[in-house]
Formats: sequence, C-alpha cells, structure tokens
Amino acid sequence: MLVTELSTISRYQDVLPIVMEGVSNTYGQDFFNAITTQLARCIGADFTFIGRVSEDQHSVTTVALCQADQIVDNISYVLLDTPCENVVDENTCIHKQDVCEKFPKDILLQNMDIEAYIGAPLYDRKHQVLGLVVGLYCAPLEQDEYVKSVFELFAGRIAAEIESSESAVKLQQLNEELEQRIEARTEELAIANEELTAFSHSVSHDLKAPVRAIRGFSEALLEDVGRDFPAEGIQYLQMIQDNACKMQFIIDDMLKLSKISLTDIHKEQLDLSALCVDILNDLQKHDAQRQVKLNIAEKLYIDADAGLCRLLFTNLLSNAWKYTGNTPQAEISVSESFEGNKHLIVIADNGAGFDMAVAGKLFSVFTRLHSSSEFEGSGIGLATCKRIVDKHGANIDYYAEVNNGAKFILSWPSGFH
Repeated sequence: MLVTELSTISRYQDVLPIVMEGVSNTYGQDFFNAITTQLARCIGADFTFIGRVSEDQHSVTTVALCQADQIVDNISYVLLDTPCENVVDENTCIHKQDVCEKFPKDILLQNMDIEAYIGAPLYDRKHQVLGLVVGLYCAPLEQDEYVKSVFELFAGRIAAEIESSESAVKLQQLNEELEQRIEARTEELAIANEELTAFSHSVSHDLKAPVRAIRGFSEALLEDVGRDFPAEGIQYLQMIQDNACKMQFIIDDMLKLSKISLTDIHKEQLDLSALCVDILNDLQKHDAQRQVKLNIAEKLYIDADAGLCRLLFTNLLSNAWKYTGNTPQAEISVSESFEGNKHLIVIADNGAGFDMAVAGKLFSVFTRLHSSSEFEGSGIGLATCKRIVDKHGANIDYYAEVNNGAKFILSWPSGFH
C-alpha cells in the first residue's frame, strides 16, 4: 500500500510541470484543447473530455474532447442512466471495469466499447456543479487514485476558465447588443432630425404665410374702410393685428428653438463682457426713454459657439430688461464667481421676480409665470436658453423673489478663462 502511494505521489509530481507547461499562456478554447490533450497523455485514457452541464442538469456538451491524444469534434448527450449523472450529483465516480454492464442504457459507452470510467465534478464559485472532467478506457483501470488526484488537481483551474470564457461571451453579446442599440438609436435620431427639419420648413412656410395674410388683410381693411367702421370694429381689427404679431413672434421663437438641436457647435473664446454690452445697447436703443443701471463685469470670457451664445444672452438680458420695466430704479448686472473648478456667470436684475414655489417647469416650452397683460412673451425663450446650455455641456440655475428680482446662474465645469 505504501509503495503504491509513493508511486502515485511520484507520478503526481511529474505530471504537474508537464501539464502546466502545455497550457501556459493559453485561454478560452485553446486552453480547453491544450489541457484535455495534456490530461489524456498523463492518464493514458482512450477518451478524455471536459463537459459543460446544462442549466437544467439534464445534459452535457463537451467543451473539448480528446481521442487518444487528438482533439476531435465535440458531442452532446443526456445524463440520465449514465455514470456522469452521479458526477453531477457532486461525486467523483470511478468504475474500474465493466462500466457498460453497469449502465446498459448508456448508448455512448456501448458504441465506444468502454470498459472503465472515471469522472470528477467541476465547481463554480458558488460551489455548484457546472461541469465535469472524464476519462474513458477501453481496458480496466488500474491507477484510479492517481487519475483521481490529477483530475482534482486541475479541476479548479478548468472550472475557473469555463466561468471566465462564458463571462467573456456574455460580455461580447452585451457589447454587440449595445452597439445595435446605439446604431438603432442613432438611426432614430437621424430620422427625428429629418422630421424636425421638415417641421421647421413647414412652420416657416405653412404657418408664416397665413399669419402674414391675416396681418396684411386686416391692415388693408383698416386703411380702406377704417373711417366707415365703428370704433368697436376698428378695435377688433387692431386686436387681430396685435395677435397676428404675437403669433409671428411665437413662430419665430419656435423656429429658433427647433434649429438649436440641428446646429453644430463651433466653440471659440468669446468676449462675454463686450457681447452683453452690445445686447444691452440694442435694448436701450429700442427703449430709449428708460433709465437702467447696468453693471457688466469686465474681462469675462467664455468658450462657446458665438451664434448660440448671442441667442442665449439675448434671451436672458431681454428678460431682465423686460421684467424691470415697472421698477423705478432698475438694475441689471452680469458678474462672475468661482466655486471649485466651476466658473459661474450670474445675470441678475431687481425686477418683478417670480415665485420659486411655482417655477418647477420654468425651462419648459410655453411656461409663463406672468400673465400677458403684465409682460409680453412667447414662453419659449427660457426653453431655448436651457437647450443652448445643455448643448454646451453646461448648467443653468435660478433664484428669484416676487418683486425683488431674479438671478440666472450659468455654470461651465471647464472652458472659461
């Protein structure tokens, strides 16, 4: 007995470096083929294979199958009434001879004329059987303890490679699915952009034309028969013209909003101080009677698209100008501050302000916090601002108090100088 154990240990020590050298730097299917071949040579089996058990544990599919020392095509078989069924039940199964007589319903063993069988389970990280390693002999098996030791030695490495390979396959499948989703989403966005472009053209032509006609005919009616119209009729015609003008402004604002998504950004360093002064000078020219105290910080620079940036600050400063219209000593300021790596640009006024409690949808289209009788507007300007800010990867926030002004804070995590 002692001599047998010493012989087993000696052969065991000889096997380890041989197998390790044969599978070094191999992974996936190359590893399975290499280790199955090396095991076949070491244990002298006529057939050696690594099998993966199905999730329902009803069948096995070989990962690598070796006949003598040559890799052959993989096979699948049902576990019922086979010695492998016992292995899947977490037992190393050894039949040194007469295995076909013990398992007469195992057609595979019968056809291969197998005499001896040895199989060991392969465990996953949760200690659940995920596969098995098997040696089949056409003659009685004598060195069963040695073969069992060899299988147990390499079982952990084989199981780990099965898990790793399956994880890699799943990851590849997920990546392919993600790529397909991205392609599908890109195609959807392309179609949406085409539809948006078509909508913009439709708005430009199909809606503007009727509005121009309403304005034109109502104006012509006033000029031609206005003297014969009663005062109430003239008032109605003027209301038609006023509302047609409002509709024209809304259409123009909608077009600007829709075009932002289609606009490519071309960033450059902009002199924000000069831009704000220019916008406020234009507002002053159109409302010359107003006296507004302006405080524009000097040397403000921003990396942004020039056209979109002008539209952004035109909307914000126009709002500040509008909502300070009823303020006796109106003030508008543009300043900067720093918080960590963020450069903040603050547009503030001391005008009508608004109630923060009802400002949750301030940047939504057609959201207005003041009635048209108080202040004119389309309800699209701030939605346009939000879209421009988002397109630059920046952020916009606000703070206000009723009758005590409003602040809009623009924040870029980088790009300011």
